[in-house]
Amino acid sequence: MAWADGRPQKHVATDPAGQTARWVQHLYELGYRPPQYQATVPETAIGALDRAAAAQLVLSRLASQRSRWNAADVRGEVERLIASGQARGEEGIEDLWRALKLVQGPPFANLPKVRRGAPGGYLWLTESACRLGHEYAAMITETAHIAATFHRGAGEPARAAEAARVALLAGSYEDVPLLDLVRANLELGDEAEATSFIQQILANHDAEIEEDLPPTTAEILLRLQNRWSERAV
Repeated sequence: MAWADGRPQKHVATDPAGQTARWVQHLYELGYRPPQYQATVPETAIGALDRAAAAQLVLSRLASQRSRWNAADVRGEVERLIASGQARGEEGIEDLWRALKLVQGPPFANLPKVRRGAPGGYLWLTESACRLGHEYAAMITETAHIAATFHRGAGEPARAAEAARVALLAGSYEDVPLLDLVRANLELGDEAEATSFIQQILANHDAEIEEDLPPTTAEILLRLQNRWSERAV
């Protein structure tokens, strides 16, 4: 009861069943209606999620929020990744491409100038304090990575590279799309192009060698380079 005593504005339910009924009634009044059918969600196959790539994407997204995070936040982000894969699946890749083709640049970069400074305009979207642009860029990066991962698995590295380039077009500063481009170009046999993206990753981190990079990025690059060396032998 100390919790309730310290927060007199909070209501302590003495009748849980009645409280539940009131909540249900309130939701009904707001327009909520229960679904008329039960959705079926396929099970996630073991190993379906690339752990290294997932760690890179999750930590990048959490770090971009510039606030503290803990293990529960990591679990939540991983659950989002798993759920997005389940909801879209192989049949939904074309839907992802419809979304990616809408990307013309960084979010809000092409706002109508006539409206930027006008009353009720969009200027606030371009201010540094507004995080929507960063969040939307992260969403585009995630969508592009899902598409790139699918196409690599389908033996379509050129298509994978095309998806990763959309993330760069959206202004992503994450390593994920650059790593996708390294993978895709190595699979295409274009070692020079792959090397150029490795150099870009190094430059983004002010690093001189791979060992100076974040551990996950360095590990992925080392694994990719070893795999490529084995193929070249």
